[in-house]
Amino acid sequence: MDPATPQALVYLHLPDRATVLGGVLFTAPIGSGPCPGGALTLWHDHQAAATREMIRVWLFDNPGGSFATGIGGTPGIRIAERELEAPVPVAPGIPAPGSPAPAIPAPAG
Repeated sequence: MDPATPQALVYLHLPDRATVLGGVLFTAPIGSGPCPGGALTLWHDHQAAATREMIRVWLFDNPGGSFATGIGGTPGIRIAERELEAPVPVAPGIPAPGSPAPAIPAPAG
């Protein structure tokens, strides 16, 4: 699992109609995915004849854990609203869309 290249981004649709990045998703052939969280790492699939399984890594304090198979119901939505309401930068040093421009220091002199 390379955190820089997840197979998918997981977006959440919050009650205020905002759409926020809530997590990332990785896939691997069944039985071969790494388990960085030990027993908490929950690889799963959605089809009986699946040949690949998936894991989600949440970007908020999911009540079911960082690798939970779902959002955590209403409590998870409430936590996501609170923790993900601020714009998330696209990359280190690059401000998120809609965030204020960084202050430019005055020249020394």
